[in-house]
Amino acid sequence: MSSAAITKPTLMQSLLGRNYKWWYIGLFTIKQNFNYFWDEIFTSFYRFVYLIGLITLGTHNNDNPSFVKYLLIGSVFYACTESFIVWQLGEEIKSGKIINVLLKPVNYITYNAVIGLFKCVNVFFSYLPWMAILFFIYKPNLIEDIRNIWVFILFYLISWFIRMMFDFIFAFGAFWFTEYQGLSYLDYNGASFLSGSLFPLVYLSNNPLLIYNPFAFTFYHPMQIYLGKYDFNQTLMVFAGGITWCIALYFLAKWVFKMGLKRNEAVGL
Repeated sequence: MSSAAITKPTLMQSLLGRNYKWWYIGLFTIKQNFNYFWDEIFTSFYRFVYLIGLITLGTHNNDNPSFVKYLLIGSVFYACTESFIVWQLGEEIKSGKIINVLLKPVNYITYNAVIGLFKCVNVFFSYLPWMAILFFIYKPNLIEDIRNIWVFILFYLISWFIRMMFDFIFAFGAFWFTEYQGLSYLDYNGASFLSGSLFPLVYLSNNPLLIYNPFAFTFYHPMQIYLGKYDFNQTLMVFAGGITWCIALYFLAKWVFKMGLKRNEAVGL
């Protein structure tokens, strides 16, 4: 074999080594989903219309200037954790195509988690045009304490992981039910409601336990950090709570997946 036939590894291949496969899967996911970019933009238009109505109603009855900032910046953050992979996984299980992934020499949850993470890139860019219009209309003051901003960014992986695990858990319901779409809508709408993305959770109930639900760590708590509502100790407690939910949901997702596979094997699938 001539030396010309040997391709030199790229910088990314050299840096990642055997883990380069995850980077390759991620880039392929982004390229594949950008084929549906305009469809995603039209789909995300509902969020634009909804936020206009919510901000109009909220500012009419609320003199707090941080309300607009809470909704706009929080919605951008929330979009970055939104992969919608629950629909893909549910369809794979329903159609039996899950076997195509199970035959690959990779962990099923890790493989789809990487795909979900990179799909968030496409979802974020589909939301961006509408959010840019809203930022232009309402012109919120975006500058906050730089320390809060960095903590806010670091919290992203916790928020993303919690949403991803719920996507897995609800999608795995397709092992037991004829259809998965009802569970997928329950996952999406339940996350929106309980996360505080529709309105701050403190407006919903005086019950303090509500703010400790896992979805609250995907919108409500990150925005409290960003807006400087939490002191150092409260921020540490939020990180501890988020990490605890990540661990619990991960093992729950693995258990549900294992039980689902056993059920399929029992009926000969």
